[in-house]
Amino acid sequence: HAVVEYEKSVNAQYNWKRRIPASKFGVIINAKGKLKDQDFEEKVFLHANAEAAEAISYGKRHEKDALQKLEQILGVEINKPKKFLDKEHPFLVTVPDGLIEQEKIVEIKCPYKCAKESMESLA
Repeated sequence: HAVVEYEKSVNAQYNWKRRIPASKFGVIINAKGKLKDQDFEEKVFLHANAEAAEAISYGKRHEKDALQKLEQILGVEINKPKKFLDKEHPFLVTVPDGLIEQEKIVEIKCPYKCAKESMESLA
């Protein structure tokens, strides 16, 4: 599929709120019509519980540190992300955590499980 950079405009900002984020694609695909409308809405548009909200908060707090560490390890500069959308399905949109050389997408994961244990101990 063709993917294009999402323009920053008043219309784009309005429409951005009406798009489905990439982080919810798995929920949508796995639902397979088996969820009630309310359950589906909660899973796609809301954070279902406090633990999920805390995990998201943890990831956001540590994302910048992880990006800096990745830059150091790879010896590259990671640029600020842009919004991208699928030309054929403009309701599908993604914002990667960063870009390398404007064409390589960086997606950082900061697992909440690592708040209390190291990755090595969890492996």
